[in-house]
This record gives sequence, C-alpha cells and structure tokens, in this order.
Amino acid sequence: MTLVTRRQTIADALLALALGALGLLFLLDFDGIDAGAHALIAAHTAALAFRRRRPLPAFIAAVAIAVVYALLGYPVVALGPAPLLAAYTAGAELPRPQSLLALGAIQLGMVVAIVVPGDVGTDTALGDGIALAVFWLLGDAGQRRRQLAALLRDQAVAEERTRIARELHDIIAHSLSVVVVQAGTGRLVVDRDPDQAKAALAAIESTSRTALDEMRRLLDVLRQSDHAAAARTPAPSLDDLDRLLADNAAGGLHVDVRIEGDRRPLQPGLELAAFRIVQEALTNVRKHAPDTRRADLAIRYEPDGIAIEVANNGHAAAVDNPNGLGLVGMRERAAMYDGDVTAGPQPTGGFKVTATLKEPR
Repeated sequence: MTLVTRRQTIADALLALALGALGLLFLLDFDGIDAGAHALIAAHTAALAFRRRRPLPAFIAAVAIAVVYALLGYPVVALGPAPLLAAYTAGAELPRPQSLLALGAIQLGMVVAIVVPGDVGTDTALGDGIALAVFWLLGDAGQRRRQLAALLRDQAVAEERTRIARELHDIIAHSLSVVVVQAGTGRLVVDRDPDQAKAALAAIESTSRTALDEMRRLLDVLRQSDHAAAARTPAPSLDDLDRLLADNAAGGLHVDVRIEGDRRPLQPGLELAAFRIVQEALTNVRKHAPDTRRADLAIRYEPDGIAIEVANNGHAAAVDNPNGLGLVGMRERAAMYDGDVTAGPQPTGGFKVTATLKEPR
C-alpha cells in the first residue's frame, strides 16, 4: 500500500467513524430504539470505510443495509448524510455504466426507505432525491477531471519520451559522424603524420566522452520519475555553440558564424531545439558532403523568435534523402515552436538548411 493509499484509507475510516457517531447521536432523540438500530447504523457507515478500496461492494452493502434499516421501521433521519456520501462515491469511483446503475439503485432504495414507511412527505422525498443526484454529479465530475488529468499526464510522458528519443538520435548521429571522420583521418596519416593522428584520437576521445555524458543524463530521466538526475548536466543550449564548433573543427569542418540581432536568453526548450537543429545540420554537411571544409552559420534573433541558416559550398546533394530522419527530426523540433525547416540545394552550388522557431507566448 502506497503512502497516498494509506492516507486515503485512514481518511475514509475516520469519515465512516464520524458518520456512525453522528447517526448514533441522532438515535438518542428517539424512544424505544433497540440494539438492532444501533448495529445497522454502525454497519451502514462502516461499509463506507471501504468506498475507495472496494467501491462497488461498499456501495451495495451501504444501500442494502439502509433499506433493511428503513423497512424495520427505524427512523431514517438517523442515517444522516451517509447516503449522500454513498451517492458521491458511486459517481467518483465506479465506471460510468455501473455508476448510473448505482444512482438508480440508491434512488430506488431512497423510495423504499422513505416513501414505503409513509412517515415522510412527497416533497421531502423529492428533495432528498435531488440531493442524491447532485452528490452523484459532483462525484462523476471529479472522476472526469481525474481521467482528463491522467490522460494529459500520459500524453506528457509520451511527448517526453519522444523528445528523449530524438535527443538520443541527435547525440549518436553527431558523435558517430565525428568519430568516423576522425578515425578515417587518423588511419590515413598515422604513418606520415603521427601528431595529426594523435589529434584525431584526442577528438574521438573528447566527442565520445561528451556523448556518453549526454546519454547518461537522458537515460537518468527515463529511469527516474523526477528530473533530478537530468539537472546534474544541463541540457545543451546556444551557449554551447563554441564546443559544438570546436568538435566540427576537429573533424575538419570549419564554421563561420554570424550573429544578427540582440543576443538574449530564450526559453530553455527553444534553446535546446535550436542547438540540436544546428548540430544536425552540421552533421549532415560532414556526412553527405565530406569534401566540404567550410560552412556558414547564421543566427538571427527576431522579436518573436529566432532564425537559423546553415549553408555549405560542397556537393549540392548534401542530404541524400530529403525525408531522412535528420531533416524529419529538425522539422519536428521546429514545429514544437510554431516554426518550420526548409532544406535544399543552393542556386550557386552547395546546400542550405533554414529554420525558424517562435518563442511561446
């Protein structure tokens, strides 16, 4: 039993005890009440102690005991607000079909308990019926809210896992691209230029270590229900561009950067999306235009967001599949921030990726 469940059980037990005590106090106002009435009041309210752990059996027991109590001629006023709690529980805890049947059953039980003995007027019976329906509606509305909250929570979890999967793809694609290029460079120059080969190995080591750190951060999020582990390593942002550019330079791709507009901090998720788009675009340059040694990166800060351009002057076919996972991932990231990504050959040669992202309002 979880802590929340234990607290709910204790709260329901205390509530049932309070309702039982209230019913027994009501009986003090009547003469000639025997032990049977006291026992039925106690049993009726005790059933409600299980209203959330065993809602259907608890409801059936409470209604059945109340009907028996009334048919034996005991004063129904001593039942107090317990029937209202039973109606609320039916709406709050039972599936809608069972809940509607339960509402009908408790209304019928009310008719038997109040009208058949003939000691209560029709107006009072009607008022009690309305009160039972209102409490059922309150319970049903509460259940609908909980279901909606659970649905939204599940959607948030699914979206977070999709984001993490995209993050893992970007990390692996970028890092392995650098590692492959550096390994190839090292293999070609190991005999004639040992120093360059050592530099290639150092770049492989640095890129691999960074990739492992980021993957551990993401996997920690998957393992834990909170994001405390992820906080140990902040998510990349545009402040990490220098490191990204250094990695690319180590892989043989030098990037000329142009910043337009006033640099300002953006929403963290947007910063991460922008960083990953730049990273993926540069990865595509190295992967699909290996002869390219230079690329241009332009970042423009606009009043309502940011625009990014990554261009190279290598082969026009910088991306062999316009619907590949890299471009799809970039478009999905941009779409999260009401933006878009376009990619294609330039008229003068080379390939350009343009992305826009809007700040959430």
